[in-house]
Amino acid sequence: MAKAHDNLDDQPADILGFARRWYPFGGGSAEDILLEFGITEHEYFRRLGAVLDTQSFDPRDRDIDAIRVVVAARQSPNAQ
Repeated sequence: MAKAHDNLDDQPADILGFARRWYPFGGGSAEDILLEFGITEHEYFRRLGAVLDTQSFDPRDRDIDAIRVVVAARQSPNAQ
């Protein structure tokens, strides 16, 4: 069921948890993101990028590297 957070800036664990589940599949569809968080995919990936930029992670956590690749691809002007 959709969570539709009022303030995702206070929910980095939820944002990152979704990213960890969906990065193998390209990060989740716009519909999945809308249903889960109640925001556009553009806004979700902006917020996810902020989480990745402001938190520290274990350098051995390869999921983070892969999630960064997905974020860059989804924020690209050529992204569909």
